[in-house]
Amino acid sequence: MNRSHRWSTIAAAAALAAGTLLMPSNIAFADEDSPGGMPLTGAIPGPVSPLYGLNGRVADILDHGTASGTPVQMWDLTGAENQQWTLFPVPRPPGQLSQQLYNEISQKCLAATEQPNPGDPYPNGTPVELQDCASAGSADSWVLDDAVTDGSPGGGALANFPSERCLDVIDNVSANGVRLQLWDCTGGFNQKWNFPPTSTS
Repeated sequence: MNRSHRWSTIAAAAALAAGTLLMPSNIAFADEDSPGGMPLTGAIPGPVSPLYGLNGRVADILDHGTASGTPVQMWDLTGAENQQWTLFPVPRPPGQLSQQLYNEISQKCLAATEQPNPGDPYPNGTPVELQDCASAGSADSWVLDDAVTDGSPGGGALANFPSERCLDVIDNVSANGVRLQLWDCTGGFNQKWNFPPTSTS
């Protein structure tokens, strides 16, 4: 089964009760070795915003860290630079789309950390951390449900491109300091995100 068909099957099977699909149903996917990366010469950045999640907390880089491997956690909104993200489109053939979430102060991207697990390098529970921004199709590429950016109050899913798993708040716990991980897309509140534009980069 090709990747595009697998995504369509996952999205249809995991439709929310309200009728909102977990994944955009009209997205096709390029091969994982497609050229690209971030930051890219000539790439047009999207707006800068916090990434809002469970109970209004936001994705926050632990202790304002800038090193690869720095954990990303949930925290109350402070407006600090370690809570600001820019969406960059990952270049792909026409009609194909994914995004990188870039933090300017660290100059790194939100990414899943590959695990030493043959056959499934991004299993459930894979940490989501800061990593150097890499090429299209890599672990810092995310597919956004339309509801993430269209102002829908319920938010939507961010699915990691190579793993086909969703950005997830561990154990559905709403508290400062709870880390982010990959998990099978469930449509739960701990996998709903909003990226409301507040300014341009």
